[in-house]
Amino acid sequence: MLTPPPTDLRPLALLMRSSLPLKDRLWLNLKIYHQTFLGSDALKFLESHGGVDVGNQLIREGWCWHVCKAHYFEPGGPTLFYEWNESKFNGSENSIVSSDRVKILEEEIEILNDSLSDVEFRVGYLESRVAMLINIIRLISLYVSACIIWFYLNDNLHKIIATSLITIISIYILSHQVNPSDSSPSPSNPVKTLRRKMSRIFTTEIPILQRTTVPHPSEWKNYPVYLCAEEGGELPLNSEIPFETELFKGRLLVRVRGMGSEDYFKSRSRKFQCIVQGKFKEDIEVNDLLTGHEFARGLKNLPPNWILNVGERLIKRLAPSTVVELRKSINPKAMSVLGATSQVLRIDMFGQECDIKSYGIEEENKVFGGIFEEGLSSIKRKKILTKGIEGLKYEKESVYTFDFYQHLLDCKRYEIDFGVKKVKLDKIVDGQPLQILAKTRDGRVAWKFYIWHESLVDSRRS
Repeated sequence: MLTPPPTDLRPLALLMRSSLPLKDRLWLNLKIYHQTFLGSDALKFLESHGGVDVGNQLIREGWCWHVCKAHYFEPGGPTLFYEWNESKFNGSENSIVSSDRVKILEEEIEILNDSLSDVEFRVGYLESRVAMLINIIRLISLYVSACIIWFYLNDNLHKIIATSLITIISIYILSHQVNPSDSSPSPSNPVKTLRRKMSRIFTTEIPILQRTTVPHPSEWKNYPVYLCAEEGGELPLNSEIPFETELFKGRLLVRVRGMGSEDYFKSRSRKFQCIVQGKFKEDIEVNDLLTGHEFARGLKNLPPNWILNVGERLIKRLAPSTVVELRKSINPKAMSVLGATSQVLRIDMFGQECDIKSYGIEEENKVFGGIFEEGLSSIKRKKILTKGIEGLKYEKESVYTFDFYQHLLDCKRYEIDFGVKKVKLDKIVDGQPLQILAKTRDGRVAWKFYIWHESLVDSRRS
């Protein structure tokens, strides 16, 4: 007959903690976990103190846990590291409970936010369908009227005039009003009202800092491109650039097709590469660190609002953690989760990091633990992080390498090449530079560099 676990596990937890050796342990030559005990040692202790079920009850009640919170005690399993929850022993459970309640509330808000996004997408789709149906009804009504007028007219001249007039009106309606009008006010609905109220409560608009002056292009060493930070002079292409901010210390490497590093771009369709490598100064939630572009002033020559509406809703459905606010007159931005955007993400122990000047950096994400414990491909990692995952952190002990590259952005010509069409960026950004950027959702900057182009300087003068 099995003995039920004791109702008060504190004495057992204290005895077990004093019996098991604690020390810093190295996992797969990738990461050091501090002050941990082995699962195998715990199982030996539990053989004479109630068995594995009692040990797993300790985990369920929060006395200890696997370092990645991914395993219970498993007889015959792999070598696993566990750690004690010191705040539980110190009687700080109230703060834990409060923290758990906050986390639960945040999760409920996130679920509600996702539901609102889905409803808003459906409402927007229905709005466009209703507008289309209204115009179709108008068109049919005009067509019927034309037929009636044509039937009652006696002479051919008036019939021709009436038919031509209706045809012109019909073409105008089809070309101008089948899609929802940009100027028409969007109907108010409780979903949008609630979203606005939630955004006021949970987000704060922080004015961004943006560099506005650079030397004359005739002084640029890498003309027509000028790479720089918030302060200081021109930074080199194709070379390591050391830097440090309040959140990160590391180095940067930027390559642009047609401006050196031709061996790297040879046999590749890529036009741009940026590598950032270094250590964070504090643990940061993966879902909290964003990358992208942000601007102080509004953008110009954007597509019609209804196209942007559909695009933004589609992006939010595919990547819920993405922030897209292109139509704002102040601080427009397009930001996504850094870990979901980087083509390659590599995590190494300090001193064992890869050479960022090499041409083939490989994915290594096992240190994240949990579902990443066996290592995932970059495609699977991006898919998971795009949807948002709670509890995953960039830890200050590891060295992170982020490799961003793409074939659309041509920095030398400052245009985006969609294959069938090339779009000049200076016509859109209104004299404001693109960025190499990583910042938290509350506005703290991990790194920020600017990519200027001579066309931006010309547009600012004009």
